[in-house]
Amino acid sequence: MKILDANASMITNFELSRFIQTQQQQNASQAPKRRTPVNMDTLVKEVQSYLRTFPNPLHEPGNKAPVRYSPYDTYSDEAILELVQRLAPMRVSKSETMAILNLRPENMAILLAVLEDADERWSAEELKKILHVITSILGRFSDELRAHYPGGKGEELAAQESEEAES
Repeated sequence: MKILDANASMITNFELSRFIQTQQQQNASQAPKRRTPVNMDTLVKEVQSYLRTFPNPLHEPGNKAPVRYSPYDTYSDEAILELVQRLAPMRVSKSETMAILNLRPENMAILLAVLEDADERWSAEELKKILHVITSILGRFSDELRAHYPGGKGEELAAQESEEAES
């Protein structure tokens, strides 16, 4: 295996998933089947499985269509671009934005785990605005998925989060 581009940057889970799908389509369309390393197929399947397993934002319930978000049907280049543009003035770093895209925090506890020194860098009101930007672009997990939270506390979490959103 050789390195194609030594200056490559980090990518989000969404971009990784799309890259894998594109590579598979290209490999399938090539007339002579290329030989791949023995472990490559296993690795690709495990990565795809991880990316589609709850609570990953790319989770596909029942292996049907991807989770739907609003205002976009799924993660998209437009959603990523809008999120980056709207978080930039809020002084969210690139690595924090990557983590936000990969984890899609929808409550303050997860957001605080993603943002470094959040209590020193932002006020409580600014953190609420950041969380609002994230959930308005990437959406929230559906109620069906909330039921799968550890301990079966999906309804309690949904009620708690709706109270947070109202305040």
